[in-house]
Amino acid sequence: MGSNSILAYQPLVIPGLAFKTPDDYQPIVKLVDMPLLLVVRADAPWKTFEEFMADARKNPGKIRASNAGLGTVNDMVLRQLNKAAGVKIVSVPLSGGGGEALLALLGGRVEAGINNGPTVAGHVQAGKVRVLAVFKKGKFDFFPEATPVVDAGYEATLSSYTA
Repeated sequence: MGSNSILAYQPLVIPGLAFKTPDDYQPIVKLVDMPLLLVVRADAPWKTFEEFMADARKNPGKIRASNAGLGTVNDMVLRQLNKAAGVKIVSVPLSGGGGEALLALLGGRVEAGINNGPTVAGHVQAGKVRVLAVFKKGKFDFFPEATPVVDAGYEATLSSYTA
């Protein structure tokens, strides 16, 4: 099993892996497809994705978003959003994956995070984290409060999948 972060993106940033392209392995089935989320602490000043993006426009390079690591789909979707929206949200890739990225957010070391639903669900339910956006078109049933970034006018739709 492997995620798209490992199979597709890591060969771009880590030399010497045993695989470089899809020709080097054979996917059998896509098991999971999880849209990524833009999350903030519950006490963050932004109540909506629109407020968050307005602040990102006014303060380029001041908002930092943790993610699961350099070259992961979490890192890449933030880069997609920056390009699509013409903003500069700083990517903070952490080597400990989504769990470490969430801890950086909860600990106040960053202002936002790019995570998947299973990583943040318990913290959302506990009222510690707020989901502002989902990187997909249309509502996401698990977090209906999340603004779909495509519906907000930004083409940033990479999702995390496992095959």
